[in-house]
Amino acid sequence: RRMEETVLAAMPEEDPGLFNEALMELGERICLPGGAADCGNCPAAASCKAHAAGKEEAFPVRPGKKARKVERKTVLVISCGHRFAIRKRPGKGLLAGTYEFPWLPGHRSRREAADFMSRHCQKFEVSELPEARHVFTHLEWEMTGYRITLPEECSGDWYFEEAEVILRECSLPSAWRTYASELWKH
Repeated sequence: RRMEETVLAAMPEEDPGLFNEALMELGERICLPGGAADCGNCPAAASCKAHAAGKEEAFPVRPGKKARKVERKTVLVISCGHRFAIRKRPGKGLLAGTYEFPWLPGHRSRREAADFMSRHCQKFEVSELPEARHVFTHLEWEMTGYRITLPEECSGDWYFEEAEVILRECSLPSAWRTYASELWKH
């Protein structure tokens, strides 16, 4: 607030835009946020309170980084022969319009994954897959996974596609890379 008052008091009435531009240029060429300030070449060094206090590196004050939101998912790599279950993501939002493996919210146990699958088909085998993590700029996915092997296709909010077609024609984001490696193992 005091800085704002100081700047407003120094601002000329006839061309405030030029004054503003000069301040921005000082910030760009002299004050260098995150770098060493070049106070020796600054025309405002004599009136700079940060320079007088020897605290040039403490400014500008940046807000702390916002913590990433963490989402836990249980990814199901459901296969039947050479075909794998995939589904298309919604047309809006994160990874819009790309494809994904079916997943459940939260980290689920092997038993919970089997319970989920039993609502869609009678026979299947469940094996654990490695955990994975994908970091977006604002979000982090912590994933656990299971390979579900079926003797015949079953219904769900997914459809089955040949592994080669998925790899060649479906946009499967790198967030699923750990689990996409199962497509090469068929």
